[in-house]
Amino acid sequence: SWIDKISGDKSRWFKANKLEEEGKLEEAVELYLKEAEEKRHVSPGISGLCYLSAAKILMKTRGREKAESIFRKAAESYEKYAEKVLSSSPSSAIWGYKMASKCYAWSGEYSKSEEMIKVAEALSEKIEGGKRDYPLFRVFKKGGNKQRDGKGSNAV
Repeated sequence: SWIDKISGDKSRWFKANKLEEEGKLEEAVELYLKEAEEKRHVSPGISGLCYLSAAKILMKTRGREKAESIFRKAAESYEKYAEKVLSSSPSSAIWGYKMASKCYAWSGEYSKSEEMIKVAEALSEKIEGGKRDYPLFRVFKKGGNKQRDGKGSNAV
């Protein structure tokens, strides 16, 4: 498949995903967790994905208690990912904070989940604009004062 061509033999996540599809859940969890630990500091987004994939299997096979600590690790990884990409891709950071929020909730850490969603919402408001502020990434034209909808602002 095209996935095999682009991933080669290096990605444990793809291998684990294949094992999961084949019903080899214990082996899949083991590979997901190995990949998550290996990528934890260099690629927190991939690490979060791997932890989340493992946690979902554990939730199905062993119950919530066994999965909670792995959901927490997924949340921490997504939070680190969001912090890492914030300056270069605010939209990706928003996604990372939202994923962290979901994973913290699944781990039972509801206050941390709320904290992450508030960060995502505040960042989203700054980027997309709120009622009081100009958005950070809104395009303004020089001269003229007509907006596309003709309401008189020079913003597009």
